Amino acid sequence: MRPTQPMFWDFPTNRLPNIGWVGRIHRGTPWQTVYLKPQGYDPANWQRWTGNGVAMTNFGQLAASVPIPVNSVYADAYLSQPTNDWRLLDLFTTALNDNATRGQLSINQTNLAAWSAVLSGVIALTNFDVNGKPGLTPYVIAPAGVYNPRNTNTWTPVARIVNAINAARANTNAGRFIFPNQTFRRLGDILTVPELTIASPFLNTNVPPGDPNYALNDAAYERLPQQIAGLLKVDSVPRFVIYSFGQALKPALRAPFVTSGDFRGLCTNYQIMAETATRTVVRFEGVSPYQRGTPAATRVLHPVIESSNVLPLD
Repeated sequence: MRPTQPMFWDFPTNRLPNIGWVGRIHRGTPWQTVYLKPQGYDPANWQRWTGNGVAMTNFGQLAASVPIPVNSVYADAYLSQPTNDWRLLDLFTTALNDNATRGQLSINQTNLAAWSAVLSGVIALTNFDVNGKPGLTPYVIAPAGVYNPRNTNTWTPVARIVNAINAARANTNAGRFIFPNQTFRRLGDILTVPELTIASPFLNTNVPPGDPNYALNDAAYERLPQQIAGLLKVDSVPRFVIYSFGQALKPALRAPFVTSGDFRGLCTNYQIMAETATRTVVRFEGVSPYQRGTPAATRVLHPVIESSNVLPLD
């Protein structure tokens, strides 16, 4: 699936248009770019291919996010698996300032309409025969459109991709990748979704080598992450938007009052004197209660008010 001839790569130079283009950078191994595909290599084959047969012991020097228990022996080659390249998406950006990244979509978004807005208009590559043109040709992705959720044969490409993203997050098709609380923790976690690369609905992977429509290379497989990575973000802290409404009341003219019982003296008819509405954005900082390995006493989130505004009159 990953050809080894140099003709299959086109390493870019100069400035990159968005963070997704990091997948075209040479990763330092023979004729390989930064890896943005959904699975690594078999550990034994990878160890043999890299020539790194060193065995190490984790005495606690590895980050807690590395799934290797303390005091256990592991193959050093494991730490150079291609899927480790995914973390580069969280380290770099092509945004000139914070304002340039406003409006990015969270990769934990589950709604079809939101993902359709991100994917619609993106120019993918396809090796399906389009207008009699063989090889890879540009293809403008259409919105999700109308389809029958119960009949997968009617699913549009965007619907297939979004369904796969939600399934990967829910651990139903993520293979060895586990996401606690069904939440992506890094931007690169979305690369576990095969439909974004090797199982893209825009690529025909059943075409045999030698066929004019074969034309599958890194640029074709990783086209979607390359195009949309700059439009996505990972949620660093949970945020909530709170709308509140209030009224100032006084008893209405000649309003009746309860004269007996537990509610004696209660007015049953009020007149509205004033109204107000506010919009408050609150974020929660601290340690998530779902973070593994965290002592129970420190699993506390505290609210921080980012903004609070009185809404104007209609």
